[in-house]
Amino acid sequence: MSAIIRMQDGKIKLFCKGADSMIYSRLKRGEQPELRRTTAEHLEMFAREGLRTLCMAEKDVDEQDYQLWKKEHDLATESITDREENLERVADSIERDLTLLGGTAIEDRLQDGVPDAIQLLGRAGIKMWVLTGDKVETAINIGFSCNLLDNNMDLIVFKIENDDVSIAEAELDKHLSTFGMTGSDEELKAAQTDHVPPPPTHALVIDGDSLKLVLDDTLRQKFLLLCKQCRAVLCCRVSPSQKAAVVQMVKSGLDCLTLSIGDGANDVAMIQEAHVGVGIAGEEGRQAVMSSDFAIAQFRFLTRLLLVHGRWSYRRLAETIANFFYKVRSLSFFYLASKLILPRISSGPSLFSGIKSMTTSIAPTSTTTPIFYSTILHSLHCRSSLWAFLTRMLTTKYHWLSLSFTHAV
Repeated sequence: MSAIIRMQDGKIKLFCKGADSMIYSRLKRGEQPELRRTTAEHLEMFAREGLRTLCMAEKDVDEQDYQLWKKEHDLATESITDREENLERVADSIERDLTLLGGTAIEDRLQDGVPDAIQLLGRAGIKMWVLTGDKVETAINIGFSCNLLDNNMDLIVFKIENDDVSIAEAELDKHLSTFGMTGSDEELKAAQTDHVPPPPTHALVIDGDSLKLVLDDTLRQKFLLLCKQCRAVLCCRVSPSQKAAVVQMVKSGLDCLTLSIGDGANDVAMIQEAHVGVGIAGEEGRQAVMSSDFAIAQFRFLTRLLLVHGRWSYRRLAETIANFFYKVRSLSFFYLASKLILPRISSGPSLFSGIKSMTTSIAPTSTTTPIFYSTILHSLHCRSSLWAFLTRMLTTKYHWLSLSFTHAV
């Protein structure tokens, strides 16, 4: 993220902050070698302690260059198509030849209840991926502190130094062979039907540069199958577009329901890409909340949102659909029985008038079902065995079929 400021003496300066990998690639070549080395060592030390690190740089902008850049930026802002890509291209053109200022590190404590919430969601069979902009060392430390990783897991650190697709493919084949897999289409079809969480024996950690390689069309399937065999996946130093690409890969590749949760503007892309988006209202602003389907105040509330309210909502919807089919079947059975028993001796009025049909459609869904759920089922405790019994009983299709036939006769 950058800001262009006109100083009191009239000079124009650009200040930029971001990940060390992004800032270092935009610095002037051949300058500040000692400061670069010292800053990199300090950032790595801070990251190992679990601190969140950033780099800062600056640049003097000439007045004429600024005016030319401003015209391009205004055109990109007013563009109707590919607006985000145009803004990114224009910003990239001026964020070059920077001068390093230094690095920062802060402690970002976990909210209360995060480790217990992640452990409970894992016990419920939900597989969790972490998509973060932190360094690899920081992400690993956070993974251990929030019970996503443990000491019994084998960490697969996927990091490709050179931007070579062939090297990335060789690494994927090596790790897939550990699980006896090759990344074939048959294995992908089997993975789409088997959504049982893998045993907690392996976890995968990958950085943004390596993720860009494995998201290639030729390697995407192998990377997805490798992640499927790992209990936890941590993607570090990823951009907002890469977060959305990972969610899209899982959603389309494994044919499963996805949920994204985030608290900042850089999480908006993945929140909108997932089937269900949850935003956390906090110190990072409200852009994630405004782009989400549900908003919560803290991460630990996700467990009740999914395991309690999500289950109740699912049951209400299933009950309404079952009630609808019950109504249609009962009317069909009654109409068929009347045709078989009462011969058509003479013409007469229809057995079912329009008002009766509307009443049978509106009454069950507008009164009976909501009152039943709000007064009886909703008052039951979420862990009650009676609730589980009613859930199994009410969803049996043979129960509804026999009930509609009995009422029709």
